[in-house]
Amino acid sequence: MKTQWLLFWLLVFAVLVAVFALLNVEPVTIRYGFGTVQTSLVLVILLSALFGGVLVGLYGIIRQYVLERDLREARKALASLEAERDALQEEVGALRARLEQKEAAERGAEASYDPEGALPRDP
Repeated sequence: MKTQWLLFWLLVFAVLVAVFALLNVEPVTIRYGFGTVQTSLVLVILLSALFGGVLVGLYGIIRQYVLERDLREARKALASLEAERDALQEEVGALRARLEQKEAAERGAEASYDPEGALPRDP
């Protein structure tokens, strides 16, 4: 829907420029640094609008290319960070397992330790 509205407003703008150009049909002299040209004001207006549209289009294409490149780089960085996170989570899991084994061994050693000697225990 957004694209349709954009096209609609572009068409309205193009029609307004064309009407404005047709209302200004006098001949004009354009002076360049190396010469002059006598032409219709309609042609000057339409060519100026076309040139402006081309510049805006080129800017949009370049901007889109830069944004897509940045997005690709961000996705690569994200994938790298996710791989690092997964590796760290595996390392944390392994360390927790080692800690639990060590704690279980210490509990087992404490349970079998008799500070007063080899006294029988009451069941």
